Amino acid sequence: MTEDGKRILAYSYSQPDGSFILECPQGPQQEFLLTTSRLGYEPYRQKIPAQTQQTEILLKESSLSLREVKVISSPIRRQGDTISYYMSNFHRPQDRNLADVLARMPGIHVQSDGRVQYDGKPINRFYIEDMNLLGERYSLATQNLSPSDIAAVQVYENHEPIKMLRDRSQTEQAALNIKLKESARAKWLKTFDFGVGGFPFLYNATGTLARFARKNQTLMIGKINNTGKDIAMELKMHTLKAGQVFRPGAPDGIPDRFSPLSVSSSFFTRDRARFNESSIVSANQL
Repeated sequence: MTEDGKRILAYSYSQPDGSFILECPQGPQQEFLLTTSRLGYEPYRQKIPAQTQQTEILLKESSLSLREVKVISSPIRRQGDTISYYMSNFHRPQDRNLADVLARMPGIHVQSDGRVQYDGKPINRFYIEDMNLLGERYSLATQNLSPSDIAAVQVYENHEPIKMLRDRSQTEQAALNIKLKESARAKWLKTFDFGVGGFPFLYNATGTLARFARKNQTLMIGKINNTGKDIAMELKMHTLKAGQVFRPGAPDGIPDRFSPLSVSSSFFTRDRARFNESSIVSANQL
């Protein structure tokens, strides 16, 4: 640089061993200003004679304080007809299962019987990693999958389950797809809970064993309690016949041997028409 440091006359880059060659222009100047710049080191400035053939530079290390940057991801992302709800933005420490988190997602509603609705309409499919493992008994997943194993919940709007009809028919119903975290894919997921209390003597036991791989899936569940919680409702088939008008609280779908009580009167509910003990065992393989 010129002696006053206002104009660059020549520049060069150092080699891996620190050496460099700098050709200074010919002129009447008696001195040049030599400067260096490198991240992690203090700037170096030194005047050298114009006839200098060799010089040694010793740089001093320095720290650089960077400004704090916060990266906040959007909790919901739309791509075409697919809406992704990222679990980390909706999961709370007190959530015990997927249903607790679904109830907090905008546009998604979980009814008391376990039916999932999107935009006011029942979903027509429930997928786990794009595979239909549970069919119409998807409450087994919403009530037993741990939110900590799930990366995102995807909504497929206007979803036609039959591939041959997807470009030929229109539907207003949506489907849900559960995307697992990479750490939970193709691995055995185990959950076991047991509680006991009294008086009177009460107990509640739950065991879940699941594995969701790319080509096959397994979900095994065993539950028993005498606390009055009707866990048999997890086996309910959530379906809506073609042309049927959905009425909240009314029985729907194919008659289910696991749900023998079909009286829909508000004066005669399931919890008032059975004993406190209930248990289920379910094994699902795809």
